[in-house]
Amino acid sequence: EKQLLIDSREAAVSDRNEALRKNRDLQDKYEEISASYITYQTNTSTKLAEYKNSLKLKEFELERINLLYSEMSRKYNDSARENDKIAKKLEVLLDEYNSNKCDHVNEVNSLTLKVRTLQNELSTLKTGDGEIKDLIQVLGSENISCNKEHLARKLVELSRNNELLKESIAAKSAALEKALRSTEELRSALHHSNQPSSYLVESIKKRDNQ
Repeated sequence: EKQLLIDSREAAVSDRNEALRKNRDLQDKYEEISASYITYQTNTSTKLAEYKNSLKLKEFELERINLLYSEMSRKYNDSARENDKIAKKLEVLLDEYNSNKCDHVNEVNSLTLKVRTLQNELSTLKTGDGEIKDLIQVLGSENISCNKEHLARKLVELSRNNELLKESIAAKSAALEKALRSTEELRSALHHSNQPSSYLVESIKKRDNQ
């Protein structure tokens, strides 16, 4: 019976030691798991904070992109409206340009014809002036057997006609110079009108300033 008690005691001690060993193992496992959990929780909190910061940056970037998109859309709409206005202005100005060009061509042709006519008339008047001068010289120098009074009246009449002819020549010359200046001005305007881009730009500037 004493031996049985000894064996029981040794078995109990052995069981106690085994239980203590298992308890220490469990404690070590618990501490290891607790450390892992703390590390996991720390890492998770860090990553969560990073994700939150990244999300805030993305939200800010998205808001900025939306603002930029709204601004670009507004500018695009404004540009589209302005382009429509310019297109309408260009259409009107092109019609005006073509009309003015035709008018200039017709006016240049008309003035060119007028210049030629005036040049011919001037040439004829100068010829007549020369003939009258020759006639006056003949009447004044030659010994013509006719009434002196009649000769004097003839000289006065020819002199008057000569003065009138001079006045006519002067008027025709002035008209010719004016026609030549007008023709040159119109030719210059027509030359510039052959460059529609510069004509349209200047016309748009003038209308906008008005």
